[in-house]
Amino acid sequence: MNALRSLPSTGFMGGLALASPYVADILPWAIAGLLFVPWAIMVLVTRNFESPLRVSPVLWIGVFLLTAHLLALLLTETPFVSSVLKESAIAAAVLCVGILTQRDIRVADGFFSVLIGLGIGTAVLGLVKLGLQDRGYLLWFVIQACPDQYPQGSNLCTDYNLLGMLWLVTSLGLVGWRLRSNRFVPLILLSITLAAGLAVGSRRFLTLVLLVPVFWIAMTFKLRSWGGVRREFVLVILVAAASWILNLTISDPHGYERFRFGAEPMTILGGPDVENPDELTANMKNANRAGAGVIAGTILDGGLDSRLGRWQLGLNSFLESPVVGRGFTYHQTYAVATPIGLAKDYPHLPILSEGLIGGFGLILLTLIMYAILTREAIVAPKWLQETGLPIALFAVTAVTAISGDTIFSLPHWIATAVALTISGQLAQPYVQPKANSSHS
Repeated sequence: MNALRSLPSTGFMGGLALASPYVADILPWAIAGLLFVPWAIMVLVTRNFESPLRVSPVLWIGVFLLTAHLLALLLTETPFVSSVLKESAIAAAVLCVGILTQRDIRVADGFFSVLIGLGIGTAVLGLVKLGLQDRGYLLWFVIQACPDQYPQGSNLCTDYNLLGMLWLVTSLGLVGWRLRSNRFVPLILLSITLAAGLAVGSRRFLTLVLLVPVFWIAMTFKLRSWGGVRREFVLVILVAAASWILNLTISDPHGYERFRFGAEPMTILGGPDVENPDELTANMKNANRAGAGVIAGTILDGGLDSRLGRWQLGLNSFLESPVVGRGFTYHQTYAVATPIGLAKDYPHLPILSEGLIGGFGLILLTLIMYAILTREAIVAPKWLQETGLPIALFAVTAVTAISGDTIFSLPHWIATAVALTISGQLAQPYVQPKANSSHS
C-alpha cells in the first residue's frame, strides 16, 4: 500500500490529460493524446473511482449532449463525418477523465504545469520568429510547416486566436503561481508571455488580456495585507510596462514593411537558398494582422460582420425545426451558402449549433451547463480561485462562445470546464493521507 501512496496523484495526471487540446494546437493529436496515457495507467492502478451519484451534473449533461450528437450523426448526413467523429472521440476522452478522476487541487496543478511549459516555449519561439522576420529573416522549419502562408507577428502555424487563448490562460496560470509562491520568476515569464500575445494579431487576446490584471489585483485584496496590495499593484504596472517594452524592442514594423513588399530580399535561416525569393513575400502581402496598436484600432469596427450573416442563416434553419432539430444537415446548408474556399462552415455560435442538431432541448441543456459552471467558478473556494482556473474558464468561454461549431468542436472549453468542475467540488484542498507506520 505504501508503494501506491507514493505514486503521483490521479488528479495531477488528469490535469495533464485535460491540457491536451491546447497541446494539439501546436503538435499533432497523435502526440498530444499521449498525455492521456499516464492518467489511464493511474486509473487502472489505483481503481479509486467516484460514485456516479457524486459526479458533477456538468459531466452527465456533457455525456447526454455527446450521445445526442452521435445519434444525430447516425440518423442524418453530413459531408464532414470524420471531423464530427474526431471531435466526439476527444470529448468522450475528456469526459472520461472528469468522471474517473479523483477530485483534488492537483488537477489544476497538472493542467497548468503543461500550459505554462507550452505557453512559455511557444511565446519565446514566437518572439524570436517575430524579431527575425521583421528584420528580413525567415525560419526554414516554419516555411516547411506553413507552406501556404508564413504566419505573421508572433503567431506560429496555428489559429492566432487559439494561440492567443493559450497565452492568455498561461498568463492567468502564471499569476496564480505568483500569488501562491510569492516568487519573482513567474513575473519574468508573465512579461514574456504577454509580449508575445500583444503581437499575435488577435483582437480577442487584446480584449480579454484585461482579465490578467483584474484577477491579479482582486486576488491580492483577498490574500494580502494593505502593504502587500500596494507592492503587487506596483508589480502589475511593472509587468505591463515590461511586456510592452519587450514587444516594442523585438518588433520592427517599419523594417518588416520593406521586406513584406519586396523592397529588400528575405533571407532564409536553417535551410537551402530559394531560386525565386519573390515567392517568399508573395503570400505575405495580403496579411492584415500586425502589432497591438493596429489590431486595437479594429476591435470596435469589425469581427462580427461575417458572423452576423452566419447567425441569421442558422436562426432561420433552426426555426424550420425548433423542437427536434435537423441533425448535422446544417453543414450542407452552410456549405452551399459559404463563399468558395471554405471546406467547412457553421454558425460560429456553438449554442446555436446545438439547437440545429437537437432542437430547443439541447439549447436548454447547454444553457444549464453554462449556468452551473458559472456558479462553480464564482463560488469556488479561495485556494482554487488563486490557481487561476475559474477565471481561465471565463476567458476560454469568451473565446469559444463565438467560435467553432458545437461545444465540443473546440475541446479547450470542455477540458477547462471539466478541470474546474472536478476541482471545485472540494471545500478545501485534498491532502494525501500519510502512511501508517504500523502497516508497512
